[in-house]
Parts: sequence; structure tokens; C-alpha cells
Amino acid sequence: MTDLIRALRYPWQGRRLLPLALWQLIPIVGQIILVGYGQAIVRTIYRQQSGLPKFKLRQSLIDGLRLVAVGLIYCFPIILMVLLTFSTSDAAETTGGISPIFFTVVMLIYLRIRGEIIKRQPALTSVVSIVNRVLTAVFVVFIMVRLYGLFTSLRTGLQFSAIQTGGNLTMLFVALLLLAVVVVALLVSGARFAVLGSSLLKPTTTLQLMAVNRGLSLRLIVTVWLLAAGTLLATVVGAVFMLLPGLLLLAAGNASIWFLVAQYVIKIEPTLSHGDKLFC
Repeated sequence: MTDLIRALRYPWQGRRLLPLALWQLIPIVGQIILVGYGQAIVRTIYRQQSGLPKFKLRQSLIDGLRLVAVGLIYCFPIILMVLLTFSTSDAAETTGGISPIFFTVVMLIYLRIRGEIIKRQPALTSVVSIVNRVLTAVFVVFIMVRLYGLFTSLRTGLQFSAIQTGGNLTMLFVALLLLAVVVVALLVSGARFAVLGSSLLKPTTTLQLMAVNRGLSLRLIVTVWLLAAGTLLATVVGAVFMLLPGLLLLAAGNASIWFLVAQYVIKIEPTLSHGDKLFC
């Protein structure tokens, strides 16, 4: 709770929110700059400097574009999972009525078992390799068939009725939970990249760190999403009465979220809390 209070106070130290808020009047570009500015916030916190960093348009734009591009890569499997929900019933029948979430769970279980087999029985590595190829081929065929069904749906209209089935509702719920984790993992990767200059395209490393520190990670995920929801609500309410206050609240909420993420990374990687390892 202490970190949350500090995060809420942090954006109001100084008068550097106004330029960032004014940029939000430009759709897409302004929001990319807002995301990129978070990298500057992380670097400032790691240098143990107080107050918001100076707003640098070019640097914020570059950092924002980089993070948004990587975010699309992070979220692609989840987007694909959701899109497959709308594939036609013909495609579902062709694949035996098997839900994509079933295949995903099977693959995750197999990857876990495969690691244990190789660790305990190195002699079976060649057999495991063959099984890998077979499962990969089956998975690719499954995805291609379901994607064909999706493209058919796009021509005739998306099958929103498909969501009503229990399996698809479960799949969408799981996708929502995964999205909540992946977005926070992206922010953590972005914070680590701001300091190290690497690890942005290593989601596995970030997720492993988050798993090891699962208590802190769960609190971060919940706090970030509550803060994001509160920021969105305050922005909408503020914009109704006056546009500028709403945009200022949007910029402030973004700064608070990055403050929380930076504090989280310092806690899970205390050796990075000193400026001598800072990537510029």
C-alpha cells in the first residue's frame, strides 16, 4: 500500500505532465509517446532521482514504438487464441470439435513433462525430438484448419454465437487472464530494458522472474490493473467536464504505473538498483 501511495503522489512532483498531456490530443502517436516516456521514468528512478524526468519527444517516441512493437509480439498468441474462437463450426468439426484451449493446455503439460524426461533420461532425447516434430506438425495443421474457418467467418460474418458454448467462454476467460499477466510482463520487460538495454524480447526470462517472486508479482498485476481502470475512469470523467484535466490524469496514471513497475523490478533484482548499471 505504501508503494501505491508513493506512486499516486509521484507524478505531481514538478510541472512536467503538461507537455505530455497535450501530446495526447494526437491519436495513436500521443499514446505511443506516453508509453515511451515510461522508460525515462524508470531510468530516473534507478538513478534515485526525485521528480519526473525531462520530457524528450524523440526519445519517448522511439522507446514507445519499440515497446508497442514488442507488445504485439507478446500478445500475438493470445490474439490468435481469441480469433480462433470465432472460426466456423465446420472448422471445429474438421478438427474433431477440439477447442484451441485444449491443445494449448496439452502442449504446456507436454513441455513440462518433456523437460523432466530429458533431465532424468538423457538417452531418450532422440525419441523426444521425434515426438516434438510430430506434435508440432499436428499443432500447425490444427491452427491452419481453424484459421481457414476464421477467414470463412470473416466473409460471412463473425460467429458470435460460438462464444456461447462453455468451452469458448472458458477460452476467452483464460485469454483475459493471460492478457492481464502478459501486459504486466511486458511492462516489467520494458523496465528491465530501460536499465539493462536487453531482455525486451525475452518474455520467458521475465515470466520466470515473476514466477519466482509470485507474491510480489500477483500484487503488482492486481495493483497495475486497478490503477489502469481507475486512470481510465478518471480520464473519462475529467474529459467530460474539461479536456485538459482528463489528459493530465491520463499522463499521471501512466507515470504512477511505471513507478510501481520500477519499484517492483528493484525489489526482485536489487543489484540493478544502482546507477552504475544503467543503460542509456
